[in-house]
Amino acid sequence: MSMQFIRSDELNRELLRIVEEETDELFLISPYINLSTRFSNALVQVSKRNTKVTIISRWEKKFKPSDKELFDALVDRGFDLYLVDRLHAKLYFTKTKGILSSINFLKGSQEHSEEVGIVTDEPAMKSEFDRYAKDLIEKSIVHWGHDSIATEDILLVPNPSKSKKYTGGYCIRTGEKVPFNLKSPFTKKAFANWNRHKEPEYKEKFCHFSGEESNGETTFSRPILKKNWTKAKKTHNF
Repeated sequence: MSMQFIRSDELNRELLRIVEEETDELFLISPYINLSTRFSNALVQVSKRNTKVTIISRWEKKFKPSDKELFDALVDRGFDLYLVDRLHAKLYFTKTKGILSSINFLKGSQEHSEEVGIVTDEPAMKSEFDRYAKDLIEKSIVHWGHDSIATEDILLVPNPSKSKKYTGGYCIRTGEKVPFNLKSPFTKKAFANWNRHKEPEYKEKFCHFSGEESNGETTFSRPILKKNWTKAKKTHNF
């Protein structure tokens, strides 16, 4: 049995392994949830197995419509979702191992933030994880999709992304918001890294126009996904 300290890239790989593990139970405890394509696809595959998935997240007095849409989608996949007041813990585990970490189950945390964690398969730690999860469920304010407050009485605030349309660009390496600029589709830090080698065809991660994952289809010389090119030209008049 072992306990290992891991950081950013390895932490993301280990978290994905836990989600993809063939297991009877999966617990995901995170105050905030916003799924990347990779983890969203992994959870779709989990929903096709006989895995009991319990997600515990943070209760807020007001949620954005996009939060409600995500919560409904998770419950529709057959997952249990509990919301707990003042939750700040991040813990992910199965019957065989777990991760106690700084990382939220967020696309931004998984792709851009410096994070650390402890991964362990020690039975004593696993028992503590189980006990803690049960305590949180007992404290939960809402069992989403089961308590009427979750679907009928919840207060919603406008989604900022919908109430005010963003017209800037996105860094093709990190996905962060930046001014729309075809000559420099990076954050300052990302441009400094690119400028060391100046490889115009180096495969990047995001579309400069839409911010969506590009899976290597964008580069410095082609920062916008082909499917978005016409719309980008119309929006930015180039």
